[in-house]
Amino acid sequence: MPPGLVEVLAQMDMSIHSVQREDGTQFLWSRRDSIASAAKHSDLSMKEFAGFLGAMGEKIVWPED
Repeated sequence: MPPGLVEVLAQMDMSIHSVQREDGTQFLWSRRDSIASAAKHSDLSMKEFAGFLGAMGEKIVWPED
C-alpha cells in the first residue's frame, strides 16, 4: 500500500536553508515552513497537519476548553 500524504510529507528533507533575498538580507527556510503555510491556507487539514507534526516527533499542546 502506498504511503499517505502525512507519511510522504514526514519523509521529505526538512533541512533548514539560509536564503539570500535580492536586497542582500538573509532568512531561514525549510519545507516545514511551506507545510505550515499550506495548513494556514486550508490546503492541508488540521488533522493532516497534526499527523505530520506527530510523524516528525512533535508534541502538540492543544488549548484547554
